[in-house]
Amino acid sequence: MSKLIMGLLVSTAISGCASLSDFGGKPPVPVIPPPLATVAPSPGAMVSPILEFVSVDPATSPWFEKETQSGVKKVFWEDLKNSEANPELPLERSFVSIKRVTGDGSLGFASTKFSAEAGKYRTIIDYAKYRDEVMGPNNIPCKVGVGVRIVADIVTTKANVDLGSLFAIAFAAKSGYLSGQIEVIKIGIDSPALSLILPPPTEINDTSLQNAMQAVAAIRAKMYDDETKIRPHVIAIKYLK
Repeated sequence: MSKLIMGLLVSTAISGCASLSDFGGKPPVPVIPPPLATVAPSPGAMVSPILEFVSVDPATSPWFEKETQSGVKKVFWEDLKNSEANPELPLERSFVSIKRVTGDGSLGFASTKFSAEAGKYRTIIDYAKYRDEVMGPNNIPCKVGVGVRIVADIVTTKANVDLGSLFAIAFAAKSGYLSGQIEVIKIGIDSPALSLILPPPTEINDTSLQNAMQAVAAIRAKMYDDETKIRPHVIAIKYLK
């Protein structure tokens, strides 16, 4: 079976998600290939469905379109106060993407949360406040918003390791089933109070996972403060079946 390549970089030239044609052309949409068939569930375990959305490298989305009494208006996030921007991101949830790192270093989308074999994986956990948008000539659904991302780059020593949550990763690390590095990334949330809140990338263990969760809680707590500035990004796109 051939290895499939994950095209995950959203071009930083994206100028918004709603009407990209206003900028004289539509940028290419990232291609998410079919899931890697080599990733299998643990025997006897419930299989997680294929995720509808896959996390991508954040790409700036400086404006959105809003219906007004005088018609559709283009609104720039930079012009909004935090109290005005937050209501425009009405959805809030967490979601997980798991990717298999192939031999050449490329990423393939894993269809379940369990490792198929010993190897390299990347688990991305997004805690996001967002709005649904579309982008590209085919109006691909995407999530545009802000939030906190935890990235765990993992090397497993066996098959059927649960990579679908921080708690599962912590248990597997303590059991010797995996090792790796964890990193916390702040997406589109700027505040003087958060300048020193992010822990450095570090080895996966109980302490680093606890520090990551504390950072997530601290950042989310500042999301509604008046001094916080929100600059939404494209954070996930719909998986094309």
